[in-house]
Amino acid sequence: MEGNQIGRRTVLRTAGALAAATTVAGCGTLMDNDDSRSSSGGGKKRLVVSNSGGAYNDALTKAIYEPFAKETGITVTTVNYQSAQVIAQVKQGRPQVDLMDNSLLVFQKMARLDCLEAMDHDRLKNVKGAGIPEHQLPEHAVGKNVWCSLMAYRTDSLKRAPKSWADFWNTDTFPGPRSLQSAEVDIPELEFALLADGVPLDKLYPLDVDRAFQAMSRIRGGVKKFWNTGALPAVLIGRKEVVATSLYGGRADELIKQGMPVTYQWNGARRLSSPASTSSSSPSSCRPPTPAPCRSWSSTPCSSMSTRPSPPSARS
Repeated sequence: MEGNQIGRRTVLRTAGALAAATTVAGCGTLMDNDDSRSSSGGGKKRLVVSNSGGAYNDALTKAIYEPFAKETGITVTTVNYQSAQVIAQVKQGRPQVDLMDNSLLVFQKMARLDCLEAMDHDRLKNVKGAGIPEHQLPEHAVGKNVWCSLMAYRTDSLKRAPKSWADFWNTDTFPGPRSLQSAEVDIPELEFALLADGVPLDKLYPLDVDRAFQAMSRIRGGVKKFWNTGALPAVLIGRKEVVATSLYGGRADELIKQGMPVTYQWNGARRLSSPASTSSSSPSSCRPPTPAPCRSWSSTPCSSMSTRPSPPSARS
């Protein structure tokens, strides 16, 4: 990714272009919802965006939604819908979201269900020359930002600071309950398991999936909860129900800002991306998926590892 860094201006232009494209196509589908928040542009047009909420939504509102609303006069309303909710809405012919911010894995599933509109990247003029890698421009989405998942731990619960995923897996030297991501949320945290099992960082890919799941089985007894939402691990470690967890970088920063005795370890952090996509408006969409040939997680290009410190992401 060294040669394809995406800066704030690129993110703003790309997201703005994508939002404008959905507006031209016909949007404003949201019904009144108490869980929604708006960035008002003072106009009558409205764009409904679904993201994961929390600190991530706050960052996007400040960096993208409010500037876009001010520039275009289009009100941006944000909601926090799970993909299953959007799929159900499309199946009923009543989609309530214009733009979705989620993971490539989720969009791959929704695309197989025919619940996404094909993305005309040529129509998004600001995407050209933005330095977005080709694998972040699939047929039904466009990549827009990079974020991380890392190890967070309580400084008041552990006598020694864990320095690696091997330490995270070592429940004898670093005792206490853990939390890890459920495979239902995103790409399984197989890299963490392999690093804990002694695989060198430069030998990590292609992933040895069998070895990774064997390593996962060794820590299963020490995992109190496999979290299925970005908010849950922050709650668990904040309430001292676990002493360490995998966590989105933005959530970790929020806990620290709140004065929690929590810190995090960049060593072995996993870099992922959040693309944007639009839901299909056809009542006949969301057909049963066509069986696809199984492929190794190692062929999924949207995850990579970095031991170098980098700016904290606001992903939540």
